[in-house]
Amino acid sequence: MFDFLKFSKRRKKELDSEGIRLLASIMVCFPEITTVHYEPQDRILSLTFMLKTSMDQAAFDDLTAGIAESLTTYHALQGIGVAKIGFSMDIQNDLSFLHVKRDLDSLTRGELSLLCELLADRFDEKLLLDMRGRDRTDQEFLLAQEDMLDRMLSGTQSLRPAGRLVGIREDDRVVVFDN
Repeated sequence: MFDFLKFSKRRKKELDSEGIRLLASIMVCFPEITTVHYEPQDRILSLTFMLKTSMDQAAFDDLTAGIAESLTTYHALQGIGVAKIGFSMDIQNDLSFLHVKRDLDSLTRGELSLLCELLADRFDEKLLLDMRGRDRTDQEFLLAQEDMLDRMLSGTQSLRPAGRLVGIREDDRVVVFDN
C-alpha cells in the first residue's frame, strides 16, 4: 500500500551513501584537508585546513587573494565557468583554521590538488598533514580512490547527497557523519 515510502527511504540511503563516499574519498586523497562539510541546500563543500601558525587579517587577505587568482586561472584554462568560492578563518591559540567553501557543481580533483599544493608551497611544515594512514595504505587503493573521486566529481549534477554530512579524521581513519 505504501510502496512509495520504501522507495523514498531506499533512495535517501543511496544518496547518503554517495555523499559519504564522496567525502571519504576527498579525505583519503588529500591528507591536507582536516575536515569536510557538505551543505545540501546550497550544494556547498566546506574544506578545512589546519595551519600551525597564527595568521593576522592582512596575511589571510593576501593568502586568499593569491588562491582565488590561481583558481580563477585554473578555471579559465580548464573551461570551467564561474565557480562559487569563499574563504574564512578561525584562530585558536597558535593554530589557524582556513575554511574554503566551494560549490560542488564544477569542482574537480585537479582543483583540489591545486588548492592543496598552493597551501603546501606557502606553509610547508606549518600545514598539518595526516600522513599516518598513507604510509600503510596500499597504492592501488589510493589510485582507486582518486579514480572514484574523479568519476563522482565529473557527475556532480546527478550526485545529490540527501543530508548534511561531515567528514573528519579520527586516529588513522576517516569518519563521515550524517548530521
